[in-house]
Amino acid sequence: MAVNCLPLCWGSYVLRVLGFDAGWRNTTQPFTSFFCPPHFSFTQLSELFVFFEEKPQGAASLAQVHKAVLHDGKIVAVKVQHPKVQKQSSRDIVVIEALLKAVHLLFPDFAFMWLVEEAKKNMPLELDFLNEGRNAEKVAKMLSHYTFLKVPGVYWHLSSKRILTMEFADGGQVNDKNYMQKHGINVNEVSENLGKLYSEMIFVHGFVHCDPHPGNVLVQKCPYSQKSQIVLLDHGLYQVLHAEFRLDYCRLWQALIRGDMSGVERYSRRLGAGDLYPLFACVLTARSWTSVNAGISSVPVTQSEGPTGLDSGGKERAPFAGEHRDLTGWCSTMSSVYWTSVVEAELWVGAAAGPPVQGQEQLRETENEIRSNAALYLPQISELLNRVPRQMLLLLKTNDLLRGIESTLQTRASSSSFLNMSRCCIRALARHRKTKAASWIRRVHITLMESVQLWTITAFELLLWVRTSALAHCFMALLC
Repeated sequence: MAVNCLPLCWGSYVLRVLGFDAGWRNTTQPFTSFFCPPHFSFTQLSELFVFFEEKPQGAASLAQVHKAVLHDGKIVAVKVQHPKVQKQSSRDIVVIEALLKAVHLLFPDFAFMWLVEEAKKNMPLELDFLNEGRNAEKVAKMLSHYTFLKVPGVYWHLSSKRILTMEFADGGQVNDKNYMQKHGINVNEVSENLGKLYSEMIFVHGFVHCDPHPGNVLVQKCPYSQKSQIVLLDHGLYQVLHAEFRLDYCRLWQALIRGDMSGVERYSRRLGAGDLYPLFACVLTARSWTSVNAGISSVPVTQSEGPTGLDSGGKERAPFAGEHRDLTGWCSTMSSVYWTSVVEAELWVGAAAGPPVQGQEQLRETENEIRSNAALYLPQISELLNRVPRQMLLLLKTNDLLRGIESTLQTRASSSSFLNMSRCCIRALARHRKTKAASWIRRVHITLMESVQLWTITAFELLLWVRTSALAHCFMALLC
């Protein structure tokens, strides 16, 4: 795929927009090294855009986004990387590595070198906007059967490693309930569709968008069908899951949904958790050990499974070495605290564990509880995060962000989310078994079993709908 380099004058203009001294525009070397190879030709900015909005639509640590209009009238979003971020990020990683080594010498129980290793691996990918464009096109093709998903297209002739031009996407953030109510968008439908997307990415394809914070997930009404759409933005950070890891992860979630504790232990150990498998199950689900034992699909999220992660009275113990309380959202939140250092993701205190916090007083109590329990939980969590495969780390962060959205929308742990996950797990495992089948008869048998399992889920879903629908209530009232 050929990518045309950007003209020098655009680089000069963008640097001026970002506040650099005008004298920089007379120096060609910074622009040639920043934007494109030295064999570019000079072009007027007006040849690229009819309009380029100087005030950014949004800004983050790596880049900022400007709205612009092409000559054919199409509105685009121009993502511009901050000029010094490449050097600064390299220095930051060196500093963090030195600090973490010092901390490990003073406190041997706290081993955070996985954080630096992941930062070294992922930061160059996030800083390459051409890689981001390729990720966007790949996920758009991969999930093209979902008509409710929109991934903005890339304008390759106006993109480079540090500038990315895409279709402009309008809409409200996925956690903005007021926007959805104003535009007639069904909150439950949005939450369910978001779950479908991520179940498909994780369990079926193993190619996962790992930064779904609300600023990167928009909702809008499709101008043609008037149906709600999810717009997925910022495709710089993806995790590719190895096949064996992905299949074990499928089996683990099936066990968690069913309450199959032998399966939970078996597949948690295979994923590296070892004897910390109860902690791993709580971190992964943000549920209490009691709920995990019963099967997370059959036990609703309770008020006690709130941000503090304690069961009623805080008395229950999960069965692994060390004195600790039953862990829920706090463990999951701490995994996001670690990842915040790498990707500067937003941390919602307690949002990963239960219903949204009501009032500032409760928020302060939650924060105080988390701080007071930090010394108790950190060693085990640190050990766990060092044990599990590196692929798991971004999945934990992604789970936290998705749970934060669900908590804000008050759709946490709905039955539809578990049904969609189960469907994707069944499809993924059946596909794998078919590739290993020795005969066509075996493949047909696997296909039939897959169809039966999927139809069973559909029938159960229909039963749930009938039981909760207004029509069913009226019918039952007439019978009674």
